[in-house]
Amino acid sequence: MIPKIRNSFFILQRWQSSICCWIVTFLTLYGIPHSQLQAQVEEVTISWTASLCLQSCVQGLETQFRKITGVSEVSINQQSGRAILKWKPEVPFTFTPINNAMSMIGLSINELRVKVKGHISHDQQKVSLTSKPDGSIFILKSPTYNTANQYSEQFSIYAYGMTPWLRTEMLDAEQKQEEVEIDGPIFEPERSPPLILIVEHAKHKPK
Repeated sequence: MIPKIRNSFFILQRWQSSICCWIVTFLTLYGIPHSQLQAQVEEVTISWTASLCLQSCVQGLETQFRKITGVSEVSINQQSGRAILKWKPEVPFTFTPINNAMSMIGLSINELRVKVKGHISHDQQKVSLTSKPDGSIFILKSPTYNTANQYSEQFSIYAYGMTPWLRTEMLDAEQKQEEVEIDGPIFEPERSPPLILIVEHAKHKPK
C-alpha cells in the first residue's frame, strides 16, 4: 500500500512540474506585453529642510528608504534636501512607510510629489486617475493661484477645485481611453486613501 502512495505522490509532483513549465513557457512566448508590466506610479519625490539633514543623516535616510517594499532605486540630493524614489511594478503606492522612514531619522516632509500614469474616470463629485496595474487611486485637483489682494487658504482642501479647462481635458482623455501621465504634489498625504493629487503637469498618450 505504501509503495502505491509513494508512486502516486511522485506522479503528482511530476505533473505539477510539467504544468508550471508549460505556464512559464506560455507567458514568455504569448504573455502580457512588457509595456503593461511597467510600474505606473513611476516616481516619488520627497523634500525636507536641507539644513536639518547632513551627510550621516542622508546615509541613514537612504537606508530607511531602501527598506520600503515599493522602492527600487533611491537618489538623494543633500544640498537641496530632496529624494527621488523609483517605484516598483505592481506595488500600490502608500504614504505610511515613507513617513515612517522619515520619522526614524527625525525629519518632517515639506512636500511629497508623484509622477503617475493611468486612466481617468469620473462621477458627479470628482475626477480620478487609477494607475494600472497596481490600482492606486488619486482624486485630481487643480492648483490654487492667488491674484492680487486675494487670500487663499493653502492648507484647506476646499481651496482646491478643478478648473473647467482641466476637467474638460481629463474627461476628453477618459472618452478617448487615453493613458494620462500626471506630475504634482500630494495634498496632505497622511489623509486616508484615495489620495488627492494636484495636477501641475499632464501628458496624454493616445490609445
